[in-house]
Amino acid sequence: MVTELDLGPQYPRDAPFTARMRLHQSWYRASVLRVPCGTGPQPSSAACYGNMLRAEDAARGLNFLTPSIFRAAEARSAQQVGVIERFRLLHNLLSSQPLCFNLFAPLAEDLDLATRVFRAALGDQEVQAVARVCFEYAPEPRHEYLNDHTAFDAFVEYERPDGGPGFAGIETKLTEPFSQKRYDSPACRRWMEGPRSPGAATRGTARPRCGTISYGGTICSRLPCETTRPRLTSRRV
Repeated sequence: MVTELDLGPQYPRDAPFTARMRLHQSWYRASVLRVPCGTGPQPSSAACYGNMLRAEDAARGLNFLTPSIFRAAEARSAQQVGVIERFRLLHNLLSSQPLCFNLFAPLAEDLDLATRVFRAALGDQEVQAVARVCFEYAPEPRHEYLNDHTAFDAFVEYERPDGGPGFAGIETKLTEPFSQKRYDSPACRRWMEGPRSPGAATRGTARPRCGTISYGGTICSRLPCETTRPRLTSRRV
């Protein structure tokens, strides 16, 4: 039986859903992984929490469901491109970064499985075959797009039945809120307020502007889609 001591410390200021998920991950660590809790959420933190792994357990890949998923996460982290926080990825059972790898790394390894999943999700009329699944993806060169560190958590590129290319850009969240950042750079305005922007057809109607906080909650997911679309549709998968 897992005791309160085994579960480890919880964070008293958590919102209800976060508290529930932290407790669940603490139970998983204690009952399934059967290892003590570690410190976090930062590398320099001294406080223990039930959802954190010790360094030796993180190094064994215990934040991932299978060894192959752990290898995929290690390989992507080793590229040192994009915003991958290695400590959070390996140590924090409550983080959305390991969640993303646990969900999508098996699909990256098995494109036939990925095709079946995305045909079920998006429909046979949209997806013919998945070509690749990658993580923390942003199109290059950066200056032609948003010119910042915005990226898809997972990016799925596929061929459509008519032979044309398609993609699904995915943002994974467990308990983290969307960014409250104000996206108001020239690159953001070029994509969101120019004549080819997704809001051009409704220009003049009441809608948030690019630099507002209300736009910031979704723009980090929407903008990479809008900027990637022209380049992707110019070539075959």
